[in-house]
Amino acid sequence: TLFVAVLAAMTVAAAAGKTTATVVGDPEYESVDFAAFNKTVVEAAGKSEAWTMDPVLVALKLTGPSEGMTQNIERVYGSAESPDAAEVMITNEKLPDDSVMGQRFVIVLGKNDDGSWTVKSAGKAVKCYESRGHQDYSKEPCM
Repeated sequence: TLFVAVLAAMTVAAAAGKTTATVVGDPEYESVDFAAFNKTVVEAAGKSEAWTMDPVLVALKLTGPSEGMTQNIERVYGSAESPDAAEVMITNEKLPDDSVMGQRFVIVLGKNDDGSWTVKSAGKAVKCYESRGHQDYSKEPCM
């Protein structure tokens, strides 16, 4: 599926040290800065905060609150035998914005020795309201 293709590209980009994924036929995702966030995760894991042990909760913490929005979350682990890598796609729609209809994040995470999860790469794309720009998820801004 397209989701798997996006995640595969994000994983390849992460392995190459890049944080922007491009998939043929799909929009390019804008890089999300996660360095300071990973420091927060490490500090929280040191205090045994439970959210650091779940890749979806870590991804949700990175993307911020979603009150008042419709949210869809998809998670894929690297393998069933050893789930030490995960990709999470979070799509928020019905944003309180007059031009941006939706926002999508694709986040690749890795499991640490202590069981906590940190971000390896992250990208963001937006979808505009009709007459405010593109109708597909893209890194291009809405008008």
